[in-house]
This record gives sequence, C-alpha cells and structure tokens, in this order.
Amino acid sequence: MSLGFGRALTCAIRDTGPVDGPPPAAVDIRLAAGEDIDVVMALEAANERHHYGAPIFWPLLHVTAPAARAYHVDLLQEPDANAHFVAYREGRPAGMNTFNPPDWLSPLVLGVPTIYLYQGVVEADERGTGVGTALLARGMTWARDRGYARCALHFASANPSGVP
Repeated sequence: MSLGFGRALTCAIRDTGPVDGPPPAAVDIRLAAGEDIDVVMALEAANERHHYGAPIFWPLLHVTAPAARAYHVDLLQEPDANAHFVAYREGRPAGMNTFNPPDWLSPLVLGVPTIYLYQGVVEADERGTGVGTALLARGMTWARDRGYARCALHFASANPSGVP
C-alpha cells in the first residue's frame, strides 16, 4: 500500500518551529515575484519529472501546463498570503518551496493557523546537499512571522525523498 498501490498521497503536518536535520546549504534564497514565473515553472517541471520516474510513476500531462502556470501567476500576485522561495546556487535555481493557505485540507485537521506547503522541489543534482533544509527553514521562519503554528503538505506515498 505504501508503494503507491493503494494510498497515493500522504498528508503530513509539523509545527513551524526550527528545522532539524543536516546543516542547510549555503544558497541564496529569494522570495519570487511575478517576473520570476519562468523560474517557478521550470522548477515545477523538475518536480513533475521527479514524480514521473520510479518508484512514483505519475503521468506527465502537458495539457495541464497552462492551468498550472495560471495557478502560480495567481499565487505570485498575493505575496502576503502565498510565498515562493527559490534557492539559487551560483545564480542557478536549485530548488523551491511554495506556500499557500490550506485550501486542500480537511477542516478536521486544521483547528490552529496552518500554512500549506504546496510544492517542495530540489533539482536532482542538488538533492542531499541541504538545499531542501535551507528552503524549509526559511519557509518556517516566514510562516511563524505570519502567525502560523503548523505547516501541512501532501507527498506521494511512493516518494522516498518526500518522507523526510
């Protein structure tokens, strides 16, 4: 079941306290704005490619690209409610965390102010270097500063890199 043959998604919730784990990478983390939409979409495409491969095997549906772009354009227009943090190493995008209100969560799991981690992606050649830790640490600081007590996300159950 946990390999994706029964349960496709897992919902996880954590507090917005400090992030444990390996030392964060020395990367430049920037809050994306509307003019960064092409960077955001390139990182979304990297996330899609990751989910397309083993052991997840989600389809790559190019027909959804215009709707995904429109969704991110809308999120980027409301920086007080949403955030796209992009990590850059030597000027090259290395990863991204996207936060927005928990519209996709059941009211049964809310109860306290909760932010939703919509996307967490690290480029394949950057995985294991601390980029994800640095992005999550920055995002949790942003969330705490806005009064959020918890952060929720969904990840593919068959995604071993999504669990941590």
